[in-house]
Amino acid sequence: MSEAYLEELAELIREHKIYPDESRARGEQGEVTIEIVLGPDGSLIERFVARSSGFDALDAASLAAVAAAEPFPPLPKEVAQETVTYSVPLNYFLN
Repeated sequence: MSEAYLEELAELIREHKIYPDESRARGEQGEVTIEIVLGPDGSLIERFVARSSGFDALDAASLAAVAAAEPFPPLPKEVAQETVTYSVPLNYFLN
């Protein structure tokens, strides 16, 4: 898989990440790792929390960011698989 394609996916998702107000107010911080499964045309087949932040609101915000980032670009032509699974870490830290 092309590194450029993977970085493009991660950037698309990060652009749609929203830090929930209630999490900020409670001081919740952490990293969520989301796994996404994409079809050859870039369609989202599945998304799930692979590693939780320990906070439901942050985990839910990460899944929402993936949904908001659709549609994803088609897989690169050099990828012969019918689907590809990719892990995306999303960080939520207060300054």
